[in-house]
Amino acid sequence: MTDSLLDSILKRQNQEMAMKIKLAHDFICPWCWVGFFQAQRLEKEFGIEIDWRGYELFPADLHWPDYPAPEPRPANKPETPSRFELFCAAEGIEMPHATRPHKMRTYNAHQAVEYAKTEGVHKPFIEKLYRAFWEEGREINRIDVLKQLAYGLIKDLDAFEAAIIQKRFAREIVHFDDDAYADGVYNVPTFFIGGKRYAEQPFVTLKHALRKAIEEHAGIDAYSDIHFPAAPKDRPYVYIDMVSTIDGKILSGGRGDRLRLLARQAEPAPR
Repeated sequence: MTDSLLDSILKRQNQEMAMKIKLAHDFICPWCWVGFFQAQRLEKEFGIEIDWRGYELFPADLHWPDYPAPEPRPANKPETPSRFELFCAAEGIEMPHATRPHKMRTYNAHQAVEYAKTEGVHKPFIEKLYRAFWEEGREINRIDVLKQLAYGLIKDLDAFEAAIIQKRFAREIVHFDDDAYADGVYNVPTFFIGGKRYAEQPFVTLKHALRKAIEEHAGIDAYSDIHFPAAPKDRPYVYIDMVSTIDGKILSGGRGDRLRLLARQAEPAPR
């Protein structure tokens, strides 16, 4: 059985279970710019749904420091990539070179996303916000900019604006530091997968974690449709559910093996 066939079965079962993966993010975080593309890939490859949650890195009551300039490098010292540069290289992503607003807070942007959720258009709207900030350098926390980006997606832009001004979705936005730390979010993006948190991780790590979580969920239901008749009074009996290779080898594993058996049965017969 090919991995792609198993993936398709896992994806189909996952869609039936409507698995959601919570993602803590903030638009101004460069790691989240990469995480945005990771989230899209996870949705496409696994058929899951990303539950976008706004975690504001610098809320109004949190001091925003001025970071010191890096120390000069000796002339004969070769450049070495930073952890973030290695992260981007691993994901095959080049950072846009647009000039972006300095110290831009994101509270209004997250409020706008919560309103977009009420109309079911938050996914394209989130993409617009990320691209507007990182690729175009737009100040996406300004209400007029948010309305421009929401045009064509949000039905009632006046109600959209009023909701942001009135802070209707204030409870949905989590603030750094204390509130975020209480949720176990110390970095963004943080993906909540299978009861664990994965912060600033490469896609391959997220993929492995998600596939494991899907297999575990699918395995829980894999035997739910099996009903055994009562054993005869005069003798016991045994049922065996297994897959054997041509050379007679049998691999003992978890409940996900039944999915592999079903996948094998679904493959076309050799000619």
